[in-house]
Amino acid sequence: MKELLERLKLANYEPVLSENGFDLPSDIIFLRNEALLAQLGITLKGNVQRFVKTAEASAGLPLAPLAGVRVDVWLESIGLGHYYTLFEEEGFDDLADDLVGSYNDELLQKLGISKVGHRLRLLNALGATELY
Repeated sequence: MKELLERLKLANYEPVLSENGFDLPSDIIFLRNEALLAQLGITLKGNVQRFVKTAEASAGLPLAPLAGVRVDVWLESIGLGHYYTLFEEEGFDDLADDLVGSYNDELLQKLGISKVGHRLRLLNALGATELY
């Protein structure tokens, strides 16, 4: 993320983005919502537009099928393997078709995932249509 922000001349936002779980360059797709950007302290109109434009240009990549995938493998593949214990303790050990649609922001918060960027990455990887 640091290199991308440097290219966009937005490197000063790297600490707040990292603190909130936006640590991978692919997380830029979640930064297209002006309310979320404001919540993160990104309010200068030019910077907001730069984030939104870059995020919109990065969105729309196809998702891999998830049915039957082990949660530990899936979490590692999206850079969030350290959350596996939280899922395992609540009985989520594979991504069954009937459970994938039940994941939402509220559930992820209850599981103990406090960083909004990480919750968005999880929801996006699950194919959620309402991210923020």
